[in-house]
Amino acid sequence: MLFSAAALADTAQLTTGHPHGIQVSGKITMLRLQEKGAEIMAGGDKVEAEVIVQLDTSPKMVFTMQNHDADPARQQMIETLRQAYISDKTVTIEHKLNPGKPSGQINFVQFGALDLKE
Repeated sequence: MLFSAAALADTAQLTTGHPHGIQVSGKITMLRLQEKGAEIMAGGDKVEAEVIVQLDTSPKMVFTMQNHDADPARQQMIETLRQAYISDKTVTIEHKLNPGKPSGQINFVQFGALDLKE
């Protein structure tokens, strides 16, 4: 217990977003989970992903995530998305910068809006 408390004390505060991503917050209007290798068309682009999400604040964008491996972090992100959809809660999704494309690959998911300190 003492070691975990010390580790948390040394954890840096979240003060900025990921340098290669964009954060968007909103309520999930569509959550689709599909089998590996399945593709969707997003604005004329083929996207291969197992998790597809749309938010009310960005109706022309799709946010995607592959789930090929048994990665606990990805499983938790999927569960967070599912819970947000079921409970109609706001989520923040960070996605990789993909200029001019109608889709973005999900880096992280959290409940609520991201509150960055300046």
